[in-house]
Amino acid sequence: MSRAAANSVAYDSVRIAEVTLLYGKETVLADRAARQITELLRKEYPNLVTHEISAAEYSRGTLLTFATPSLFGEPRLIKISDLDRASACFTEEFAQTTSQLDGETFFLLQHPGGVSGKAVLRQVRQTAGLIEVNCAKVELSERPNIITREAKRLGVRIAAEPLRQLSSAFTTDLGELFAALEQLAHHAVNCEITLQSVQDLTAGRVETSVFAVIDAALNGDVAQTMILIRHALHTGIDPVFIVAMINRSLRDLARVHGRAEPVQQLAKELGMPPWMVDKVRRRAAKWQRTNLAKVILQATETDMAVKGFAKDPEYALERLLLTVAVRGNI
Repeated sequence: MSRAAANSVAYDSVRIAEVTLLYGKETVLADRAARQITELLRKEYPNLVTHEISAAEYSRGTLLTFATPSLFGEPRLIKISDLDRASACFTEEFAQTTSQLDGETFFLLQHPGGVSGKAVLRQVRQTAGLIEVNCAKVELSERPNIITREAKRLGVRIAAEPLRQLSSAFTTDLGELFAALEQLAHHAVNCEITLQSVQDLTAGRVETSVFAVIDAALNGDVAQTMILIRHALHTGIDPVFIVAMINRSLRDLARVHGRAEPVQQLAKELGMPPWMVDKVRRRAAKWQRTNLAKVILQATETDMAVKGFAKDPEYALERLLLTVAVRGNI
């Protein structure tokens, strides 16, 4: 086991070390770890002086200048970015500077992962006393664990179902997920995040995700439809809700199919906004009436499937969306 592997810690378990490497492309975790390290050092050394350096735009002698104690002997934190694009000069001088650490000079380095900057990364990982913070990209399957850890840090509890719904609603931006969790924690009742509070916060986001799936299918984009539905199911969006939204969209198509009345008149009759009437009617014009009837029947059968009357409800849902995407031409 390498020294780096032996001293690898999670973003929320950092401690003071003379050399800390934030490694990985999840900038939210790297920023969170960097703030915590800075706070720990300031608590320990109120007169801490900080410097920032880009390893890619390094000027010779800078490290030595910043690492050398001043007349007042303040502890120093040197934050180094762009490690993946470090110059040869930086790599050379970093090795020289860290070979004679004095206990009051601290280095905080950030590398986004990947193959760039291997030489300097090797040099950093050979530094005595190094702590490496894991800032790897958080996969969707890892989101629940991250939420649980953050909830614990915030002093609140979150049960399985609200956790699942929160994870489903924030599938891209980890920063948005953390912000939402902090908001929920602030309004927690008896230190517990409730299902209702999560639903109130995330309902619109889940609907937006489902609408993206249905839009792709109604636009005839088979590949995008399959990608989006598998993503939606993977993140825990309820298939029953998805089928209900598909049924509503198919009913709208049926209501306007073959109708030639003016948009305003039809909108008033159907209780739909004029822009929606126009959009749905353009989509409906691409369907044959018999195919639309056939798909509506399939949607009814799929509704039963996702409510427990089929061995593989997800397959039934994917099959329905595929049929919608090809407008019943199967």
